[in-house]
This record gives sequence, C-alpha cells and structure tokens, in this order.
Amino acid sequence: TTVSDFFAGNPAYNDSVQSQGRIGYEFERRLNETFTFRQNARASWLNTDTDWTFAYAPNAVDPLLLDSSAGTFEEWLDTYTIDNQLEAKFDTGALEHTLLAGIDFTKLRWKSLDGRSTTPPLDTRNPTLGRPVDPIAFQTKTVQDQFITGLYLQDQVRYDALTFTLGGRYDWVSTDTDNTDLASGAVSTIPQDDRAFSWRAGVTYETEWGVTPYASYSTAFSPNAGINLETGNPFKPTESEQQEIGVKYLLPDSNTLLTAALFNIDQSNGLYYEVVNLSSGPANIQVQRGKLRSRGL
Repeated sequence: TTVSDFFAGNPAYNDSVQSQGRIGYEFERRLNETFTFRQNARASWLNTDTDWTFAYAPNAVDPLLLDSSAGTFEEWLDTYTIDNQLEAKFDTGALEHTLLAGIDFTKLRWKSLDGRSTTPPLDTRNPTLGRPVDPIAFQTKTVQDQFITGLYLQDQVRYDALTFTLGGRYDWVSTDTDNTDLASGAVSTIPQDDRAFSWRAGVTYETEWGVTPYASYSTAFSPNAGINLETGNPFKPTESEQQEIGVKYLLPDSNTLLTAALFNIDQSNGLYYEVVNLSSGPANIQVQRGKLRSRGL
C-alpha cells in the first residue's frame, strides 16, 4: 500500500466558514435542609458554509491524474434545552443519600442545503496547483425537527469510605425530516420515533492513603441530527455499553489528581465517514454501519 503525503483536495475550492453562539442560565433554589431545586437552560446556534473537493480514483486515461468530486453545503443547527431537577439529601441509618430526579427537554432544528459536481482531476505531478471549479448550485434541501424528552433518577449512597451510585434514564425522541429536490420541488417526509432506557452503576472506596479504586458500568443512548446522504434517511440514535475499573490518587497538599483506568466501550450505530458512490459521484459522507469497540488502559 502506498501512502501519499499531498493534499487530495483543491486549493482553489477549499473553504469553510463557521459561526456559532450560545446563551443560557443556571438557577438554584434551596427549599430546605433536604431539598434543592435546579433549572438549567441553554440556547445555541451554529452555521457552517463549506466548499470541498475530494480526489478518489486514478483517471482511466492517465493514472497520474486523480478524478475528483466537488461540492458545497450550508448547514444551520439550532438547539434549545431546559433541564429541571430536584435533589434530596437525607440519611437512612448509617447510609447517606444524595437522590437526584429530573426531566429535561431538547428542541433541535437542523437545516442543510447541499450541491455536488466535479472538479478537474488532481495532477499528482503538481498536486498543489489549484483547479478552477464552476459555481455549484444547491440541489437538495433538508429540514429536520427533533424533540427529545428525558426522565432520570439517580441515588448516590455513601457508607463510611464506600460510595455506591445507581441511576437510570428513559428517553423519548421524535424526529421529522423533510427532504426537498430543489430542481423538481418534490418533497419526501420521513417520521422517526425512538425510545430507550439507559442506566449506570458504580462503586468507589476512599482509602486512608488517598488512593481511591473504583469500578463502573453504564449504557448510553444519544440521538443524532442529520441524514445519511446515500439513503436520505435520518440517522438512528447511537447506543453504547461501557465497563471501567481504575484508581485515582490525589497528591497531598495539591490539586493534582493522578488516574489510571482499564476500559471497554462497545458502540452501535456510531457515525463515521466512508467513501460512498452517490448518484452525483463518489463522496466522503457520514454513515452508520456495524459496531465499534474501543479498549484501552
């Protein structure tokens, strides 16, 4: 296998401009010695305007030239989140409890304009030479609205030097996607509903020497915005399972925390990039295929 060290894009058609903003608040009210209410809210906005090129295969006539695709897209992502939670601190015999219950809501709108074409081949003998690209018109528009409701409960129980944590969460996700062919005006609407339960459990032990071994297990459920450009379908939520054991040590009279951990993560429906042959030509797009595993120390 030969690995090249040159840029496989096009210096004359390679630009990305991004703007973003975020605003929010955090509110906390202690109701009495047992209960505390919190409300956190955030609104965020993200806009990306990008022109790209991608060299994908040797030219059939001259293999020193690489055929290339080109495209342009502009995306907007607006997200509004509010989280309401009630915390209770109390004892049951020798056990100290910190109980947390809450519900959060997220409203998301994602809009995308996308256009694709070709660019003159990349000449491997002069790879930094810019190749002119004619203006590319947007061909498709996608508007996606997603509403997420999450209900959660967690109890952290302390007994002497031991701390146990057990929590669960249930999510409901409603996603509506409108895909528009800008040439014909045809619109296809794809509704999608997802729901899942996720949970976590953990234990830590604080020794008198400052060394804290711990172990944890958790599952996760994370909705995704966007669509698979190959199928036009919205992405499925990403789900994962994680096991971890480790140790922490806080250096005396210091803010330095040393940690070591052994972990395993199994993930399904994760997003990653893959070169796919679209009707407009090969493109490096986000896909969901198979499972991913990450292990480490």
